[in-house]
Amino acid sequence: LFKLNPQEADRLRSQIVTANLSISKQRYLPNAFTEQGVAMLSSVLNSERAVEINIAIMRAFVKLRQALTIDASLAVRMEKAELALEGLEAEQGEQAVAIHEVLAAFRRLTGGKE
Repeated sequence: LFKLNPQEADRLRSQIVTANLSISKQRYLPNAFTEQGVAMLSSVLNSERAVEINIAIMRAFVKLRQALTIDASLAVRMEKAELALEGLEAEQGEQAVAIHEVLAAFRRLTGGKE
């Protein structure tokens, strides 16, 4: 169990569309459970409904972890693609300079005619 920081609490409140105005102006920061906290809570609460909710929360944590893993691998792939693109742009720039030099030499040889 931990307290949300002010930015996290604001984001949480902005996502709860039906939040009562008096609730959204609370003077304290809300608490939140970690994945391990939810697992420990399930050992205390033994009602059928508590078990169902615990399973749903644990599945949400698993999906969140999977999404974060996918995002991390996509970030690595994007970084590699950006570096490759920068290399291609540099190479293309060098080729453009070479083409302009060839055209300038051609113009000099032909007396400025194309």
